[in-house]
Order: sequence, then C-alpha cells, then structure tokens
Amino acid sequence: MDKPEAMRLEKKLKEGDLLGIDDIVLGDEISFDEMIEFLSSINLEKPKAVEIITSSQIYEIVKN
Repeated sequence: MDKPEAMRLEKKLKEGDLLGIDDIVLGDEISFDEMIEFLSSINLEKPKAVEIITSSQIYEIVKN
C-alpha cells in the first residue's frame, strides 16, 4: 500500500465506511514502529476452547 492509498483508506475510516479497523499504518513510517513496539509489549494468551451449540432448526426474524 502506498501513501495515496493510505490517505484514501484514512478518509473512509473517518467517514465510518471501514468496520473493525482502528488505524491505517504504513510500513515505512514511525507509526509502524510504534505499532510493533506496542504488539511486543502485550502478553497474548491462547484462548480456551469454546463449545459450539448446534441445532437443526433455523430461526428467522421477519421485519414488517
């Protein structure tokens, strides 16, 4: 991704068009180094298994 693409994505982010993204980071800028430093400082743990419930019935909500 180049700088113009990052600027386009930052605009979309500010307008609320991107979900689940907090920031746009370019690999050749200081913000990338800061992101790596942050990721190195946190303690990540493997999550415990979650039992999945399955059903043969499908429920659908119909809005009028």
